[in-house]
Amino acid sequence: MPRSLLPGPAPESLHVLSQSPPLVPNLGRRRKAITLACEPCRQRKSRCVRRRTACHYRATLEEQGAYQELFRILATKPMHEGTDILRRIQSGHDVESILDHIQRADLQKQAHVVPNHYYQYEFPYRKEMPSFLIQEGNQYLDSWLYKYSLGEARISDGDNPPTEYPIIYEAPYHAAEMVDPLLDHIDARKWTCIIDDNKLLRKLLETYFMTEYPFYPAFQKNYFLEDMATGRSKYCSSLLVHAVLASACHGYSKMSHRSQFWNPRTLGYQFLAEARRLWELEIGNARLTNIQAAIVLSIVHDANGSDEVGRSYLTQAVAAAHAMHLFSTPTTNSDDVEYNARAFTAWALFGLQGIQLSTQDDCYGDFGLRYPSAKGPVSINYANTFRTFSEFRVIMNDVAAVFFSGFKNTPDTIVDRIKGFCIRLDSWYRNLPPGLRATEITFPWQLKLHIHYYNLTVYLLETLRMTTAPALVDESVQKVLSGAKIKMETLLRLYYQRHGFESYDIFIIILLAFVGFMHAKNLENSEMADLESRRSTVVLVLKGLGDQSINCYVAKVVLRLLKGSIGSENSFLLKEVDIVEEGGEEDRAMEEQSSARLVASCLLRCKHDPNDLDARYFCYTTVAKAVRAVSLSAPLSASHAIGHQPGSFNIGHGGTTCIPLLAFCMFNACKNANNNRQRRSVDILLEQDTVKSLLADKKASDGDFDLGD
Repeated sequence: MPRSLLPGPAPESLHVLSQSPPLVPNLGRRRKAITLACEPCRQRKSRCVRRRTACHYRATLEEQGAYQELFRILATKPMHEGTDILRRIQSGHDVESILDHIQRADLQKQAHVVPNHYYQYEFPYRKEMPSFLIQEGNQYLDSWLYKYSLGEARISDGDNPPTEYPIIYEAPYHAAEMVDPLLDHIDARKWTCIIDDNKLLRKLLETYFMTEYPFYPAFQKNYFLEDMATGRSKYCSSLLVHAVLASACHGYSKMSHRSQFWNPRTLGYQFLAEARRLWELEIGNARLTNIQAAIVLSIVHDANGSDEVGRSYLTQAVAAAHAMHLFSTPTTNSDDVEYNARAFTAWALFGLQGIQLSTQDDCYGDFGLRYPSAKGPVSINYANTFRTFSEFRVIMNDVAAVFFSGFKNTPDTIVDRIKGFCIRLDSWYRNLPPGLRATEITFPWQLKLHIHYYNLTVYLLETLRMTTAPALVDESVQKVLSGAKIKMETLLRLYYQRHGFESYDIFIIILLAFVGFMHAKNLENSEMADLESRRSTVVLVLKGLGDQSINCYVAKVVLRLLKGSIGSENSFLLKEVDIVEEGGEEDRAMEEQSSARLVASCLLRCKHDPNDLDARYFCYTTVAKAVRAVSLSAPLSASHAIGHQPGSFNIGHGGTTCIPLLAFCMFNACKNANNNRQRRSVDILLEQDTVKSLLADKKASDGDFDLGD
């Protein structure tokens, strides 16, 4: 019988007490039986170790799944993200760390894009809605937009919003993205030589269609994008593309210095310069895309503060439209696409009632919006929007024809005409289609349409009040006028509360200016109870203009004018709004020098060729920049004061100011005044080829001259 194995002797260093229990054999822990194998081992019919960690086969299968997941991600991610993943693989990162990095990046992206539920902007200065706006009969306080602005407490269980996508009332408009598959097929190199980045081009197009296009359409979107994607030039042209991109640069938030239309280093400047060059090549050619480009360029120049130049584009567009018989009855040979394109452009240009609007929704080019966490794309139903805009602008054109065409109106005719316009406006408002009614609106252009309606109503009633006998303006007129102003401001506040004022919006600048100056004028006359509410409105307007001044130059001008109109006793309100002027001393110096170089070269070009339209345009923009200094209360020179004196002889002071200017420059140089500025001006002039040639003829060196020469 074999001897049983016993434990070995204890080490000598180990002292065992006599009272210790006897040693027993160390048989070890018995292996635990596996009652259920893992699924991979069962399929392979192999022994499963079933450790606390996964078994070998299970780990292998999970690793294979990780590689399959990585392959799927590489196949679906955009090119720039796929390149980053490949770079990590080549750097030696394991598959788990790469997948973990991708997951963290996606979570960060979602956290950045998805807005908080019921997210809204807070009013500056005073957080609540002013009490004078909370009045019975203000239907916008019953709107879904206002209910959602108050949070879930205002929305009862039985309330159902008029859409299956309530997120349009919860999230700001700029959180959405435009959905249009045609954008993915557009190649930048086919249409512009300024950029070759397709991603940037598509983002600029998306910016244009989401900001300016809904309120100021110039062409049918689908026809434009289809031709742009396929390379056809019937409803798309390089001129139109550059005009659209110049406009989009105002609204693209990732583009710095986008309000500096004079800065040649910005894309907005480059796109606009190329559009002007192409426009000159197209002069005399009556094409549909040229008319559409003129509409876009006119709005771009409005944003740049050069509305006179913009108006000249519209004048030429109208002439081309008449040459094409755009407002005439179409011929029977015209196909549906051509008819729709012409009709859309005619209404966009004029809003004339000469062409019947189509009742088919697909003629207007709808597009969808993709909101974060939404179940699907949200249609904006642009057909109803365009038809309603056009009907409203018919009334606007009729108002303009009566009050801005030099037509002589007697008090009696003014009353009759204003009464007729108010009846037409009221009928238009009562017949608004679903989605555009007071309780349902939410998108920026919908809010602006309602604000515009009240803005026109205020204009008509204020005209009635100022030009007719007081007896004709009874209490009912005053009540309607007061109600229109209240609802107009309510809508403006709802616009801000949901969407903010950061996104580029040329029309909201007009509305902000109207409301801001209206309240600034009454700050001194308001009672203390009403004063704080009016101050809160002025602060809100200042913030809106400050936000818009980053996008376009005209907002900067309006902002400075409003700052100067609020009075010293209310100057503390400026501290309530954190308005930061873009750029510091270095940028201002660059702007000043670039403007000086611009005017020096362009004045010489105008002297050489009076028909050089490009040079004359640059001179015009420089004049606009000079007016900016006046709006900032910059001191004027003595030559300017002397130049005003011949005004009684009907002589423009612009030319007479220049006559004594050289003498004053020489006088200042003798007195060591403004030497640095004069030296900079001399250096800029010495860079011009004409001046260099003149110095060479005189055989003189640069140091022999001062600004007075």
